[in-house]
This record gives sequence, structure tokens and C-alpha cells, in this order.
Amino acid sequence: GLEKASVENGFNKISFADAKNDDAEALKMVEAAATKNYGGYLINVVDQDNGLQYVNALKDTKKPVVFFNREIKKEAIDSYDKAYYVGIESAEGGRYQGAMAGEYVNATGFESLDRNKDGKLGVIVVRGEKGHADAEARTQFSPAYLERTITGGNTNAALKAVTGGKYEVDTEKGAWNKVEVISIVDGTDTAGTSWEPVTAATEVGRVLSGEDGNKVDLVLSNNDGMALGIITNEAFQKAGIPIWGVDALDDALTEIKKDNTQFKGTVQNDGRTQAAVCVKAVKNLNDSKAIADGLTVVSTKEAWEADPKAVWNDTATKSLRVHHAKITKDSL
Repeated sequence: GLEKASVENGFNKISFADAKNDDAEALKMVEAAATKNYGGYLINVVDQDNGLQYVNALKDTKKPVVFFNREIKKEAIDSYDKAYYVGIESAEGGRYQGAMAGEYVNATGFESLDRNKDGKLGVIVVRGEKGHADAEARTQFSPAYLERTITGGNTNAALKAVTGGKYEVDTEKGAWNKVEVISIVDGTDTAGTSWEPVTAATEVGRVLSGEDGNKVDLVLSNNDGMALGIITNEAFQKAGIPIWGVDALDDALTEIKKDNTQFKGTVQNDGRTQAAVCVKAVKNLNDSKAIADGLTVVSTKEAWEADPKAVWNDTATKSLRVHHAKITKDSL
């Protein structure tokens, strides 16, 4: 995506450097790049808390610095007039996942999915990493938008975070009519490794084999990797319930294509669109144009949520936000 966009915007080449998830190595690469005559710098940081170091290493070049995929702190972006962020909004991954699952429920039939006929769809939410911004946002919004999307559900449904990383129904937004969160489990193993497929599968199997197991009717996983682990679990297979992930991994797409799979859909972080917006932003800044010149943009979150093809020019955070995409067997 970056190579294609660079040609389209008149750059003669694009150079890549891979720090292999090493923040110190990444900073060395950026400092080296600052000595060369580049038209701009596109950075997917290793550590989101260290964004200011990257900005400080590059601001003397007077060239655009566009961060993508991992959003750095606002004070770091604000410290340089040519620093911006391009990416998704974390909460949208959860909103899209929940809405997609709700669309499946409506198409399949609520009654056929309600295994114990208690009038509620019981949900296990699999959180990738406690405290991780994307994980917490997906955990909070996915079941709420499942409730909002199901026919007869509370269209204002919301969960709120409480002390200790737990969640409870936001009663100010009203009771939930169709969905009950049976359990929120974490995909973190005893060694501290997060987003761990085997741990996620074990935790889901534990709930399904427990006293509340017959209440569970579907699973919402924070990412595809954990979902792919969960579908191998015997208790999950025996329950015959559906699952959704996030990331659109190749292995997940292969699984979703299969007939009779329990893996029903995923949410894609649209890298190609992000790439096009990143390079266009650099081009605009170099040409002394408005950051979003030539892009289909809206200025409010409400307008952005209503238009799945628009880019949100979020001036408060100096961000250009693109949408995720819902992926099911039918849309592949």
C-alpha cells in the first residue's frame, strides 16, 4: 500500500526499516534516517509511550512525521506542527465486531442460537491483554453493540469499566434485553504472555465446562489468533457456538471460508487505506496544503460513523481516522 501510494503521489521511492519490535533499535533507525533527505517519515512505533523521542529526533528536519497503526500520546503529537497520526479508532473494532455478530443473529434467528432458551444470548468475551487500549475498547464495545444490533435489543446499550479491569452494564443507558455477558476471560498465560491462543482456548473451555456453560451462546474474541486457538477446543466444538475475531489474519480468512465452521467473521484493520492516507498527508504538508486536501473527510465522529467510506479529520487529536471493514464468508 505504501509503495503504490508513494508512486501515485510523485515520490521516486520509499525506504523501509524494520526494528523487529525493538524500541531502542527503532529509535536508532529514526535518528539515522533524520540525516538523509527524505520527503517525510512514516512510523509505526514499538512503544506508544515513547512517541516524543521519535518526534524530537525528527522535528529538526522540518519534514512531516506521520505515525500510523499505534497512536502515540497527544502531547507528543502536539509538540511538532508537522506531526500527525493516521489509523483507526480502537473502539470501532469492538463496535464492528459486535454489530457483525448481531447481524448474524438476526439472519440466523435468535431462538435457534439461544441454547438454554432463557431469552438471552450468553457471551464470553476474550480479552487479549488487560490494560491494552485496543483490548479494553474491544472488550467494552463489542458486547454492547451486539445488544444494540439484535432485533429487540437496547439500542443505547453500554458497558462501563469499573475498578480492577471489570465491566458492568451502564444502567443509565438502560437494561440489556437480549444479551448477557457470562464471562470476560483473559488470554494471558502464567508467564505474562498476552493474546495467547492456547490460554484463550483453555479459559473459554473452562467456562463452557462450568456451571454457566449452558448459558453461553457465542464468543467474541479480541483477535483472530486467540479465536483460531479457541476453535480447536473440545468444549467449544461440542457447544457448536459461533465465534468472531479481529485482524483478518490469512489463517482466519481460510477458516471463515469453510462450510460449517464456527468461525463466522472478523474485522479488518484496513492497511491499504491507511497507507494511502499516510502518504497523501505527507504530500499535502510538503505542498503547504491542508492535511486532508484531496481526501473524502468529515469533521465529526457522528458523521464518520454514518459514512463507512469517509476519513475523520479529528483536529482535536491531529488524527486522520479510517474505518475498519467487516469480513464474513459472504463478503470475502
